[in-house]
Amino acid sequence: MTSLRFFAAFGILALHYRDMFGLLPEWLSRALISGEYGVTFFFVLSGFILTYNYLHWFRNSVDETRVWSFFRLCLARNDPMYVVGMLLDAPWHLIERARVGELANSGPEFWASWLLNLCGLQAWVPATPYAMMFNTPSWSLSAKFFFYATFPFAVRAIVRYLRSPRAVINALIATIVGRCLR
Repeated sequence: MTSLRFFAAFGILALHYRDMFGLLPEWLSRALISGEYGVTFFFVLSGFILTYNYLHWFRNSVDETRVWSFFRLCLARNDPMYVVGMLLDAPWHLIERARVGELANSGPEFWASWLLNLCGLQAWVPATPYAMMFNTPSWSLSAKFFFYATFPFAVRAIVRYLRSPRAVINALIATIVGRCLR
């Protein structure tokens, strides 16, 4: 798994810095753009690891005590560094916005964006000043926080309604067909 994570992370990194490489052959340019699938890979891997580690917690019921324990464990894993990053990043944004004279015009938006980002909700407000004012790639953590919030209920529903391999395969086929028909 670690080697696959390396390639996914490298693909994402190359995608974000692709413009610095100059003019590239078409096949290489397409390969760099496909680095966006690394984020999807990380989401799928996270879902697999969560299911592997916590399925037994929610297999039979969604107990309030276990749900809160699960939330605390997930937040303890991600939130401290995320919050530290926000606290370290905010002064630089304040300085830069003040330097170019934008702070007077965007003060309320700045603080609303900062609070949304601090709470991990920026991916759910699809407006540029709110979602993209701070650490732009943190949208993926915002989505991950949503996955954490829904995981106990989703895994319980999956266990309850997809009891056989055939039901799982039918659900996957329906998902793929539904995705292709969009």
